[in-house]
Amino acid sequence: MATPHDTLFDYTFQHLPHLTAWLRSFLPALVVAMFDWDSLHPLDAKVHGWSLHLLQSDRVFAGRLLTNGQDAVVLLEHKSYEDPLLLEQLVLYSANIAHGSGGASAGPVPVLPVVLYHGRRPWREVSMRDRFPGVSGEELSLLLPTQPHLQPFVDDLSQATEEQLRARHLTPLAELTLLCLRFLRTFEPDEVLAAIDRWGHLLRLVDRDPGPPVGRDAVAKVGWYILCVTDLPATHLHMALERNLERPKETIMSTAERLRAEGRKEGRTEGRTEGRKEGRQEGRTEGLLVGRIEVLRRLLERRFGPLTAEVEARLAAGTAEQLDSWADRLLDVPSLEVLFGSGPQSGS
Repeated sequence: MATPHDTLFDYTFQHLPHLTAWLRSFLPALVVAMFDWDSLHPLDAKVHGWSLHLLQSDRVFAGRLLTNGQDAVVLLEHKSYEDPLLLEQLVLYSANIAHGSGGASAGPVPVLPVVLYHGRRPWREVSMRDRFPGVSGEELSLLLPTQPHLQPFVDDLSQATEEQLRARHLTPLAELTLLCLRFLRTFEPDEVLAAIDRWGHLLRLVDRDPGPPVGRDAVAKVGWYILCVTDLPATHLHMALERNLERPKETIMSTAERLRAEGRKEGRTEGRTEGRKEGRQEGRTEGLLVGRIEVLRRLLERRFGPLTAEVEARLAAGTAEQLDSWADRLLDVPSLEVLFGSGPQSGS
């Protein structure tokens, strides 16, 4: 299941002007120089992973190398959280592409795996210990030379400052997207309003862009994202965007978008109030714990639908610390399997 972060990332970077500007802003200079960026184009379908229904790469693009005209593929992955199975996913996707099941030609092609990461902690390369936690140190040393390995190009936004992102040579929409992904989910409402005012010039440039995507649609998508990941009331957001866009007579977001986003915002606020804040108080009582389990159950049903007996049992047996962790990660994970730390991870 896609998260709001996935949706905004895919909305922006499926379009070549925004994609190429972003890639060229952080890839090593030699990589930028060897690639024919004018030849870059999207492939028809995403590359499937272990399960055709569970795992898909975010986007795949094909182009040529300048040195010899060789076909090459850019494989995009977006991660808003630490994913211990990311390496396996990328290895599998790259193997599929390199041998023609999604690449630009029938034969093997070089693959450039690219990851946009904006988790809550700095990017950390997946180690053998992460991949095989139950294997002893001696066994790991023996297995290491035989295991597939891949080193992606990572744009780690987790520690980037606003000034650093603004200094990149990006399109207005690409810059605004990176700023939103990097900062908004950690901002309080007053910080969100201040950010909108700071980013007002960017918003106006995006709004007036003929596209693709059409600027006014892009502004609506950014507004939807803000309401999904922050506690800012829709009316406050509407006024802030009107003030900065200088088109006060027009509606910034459709009623349907606002209602959907407010529903997610309501669930996020409820989870914070009942789960996180109560869960961190001293002297937790059994009654509070039961109440928090019930709140978390309602939020999970809103996001993922009816819960299985197994999930109900996990909730009933959860400690206060586990409930805190599940509530904190609820909006960032694509599935219940990822939330509870079992099963294949997908999405971002």
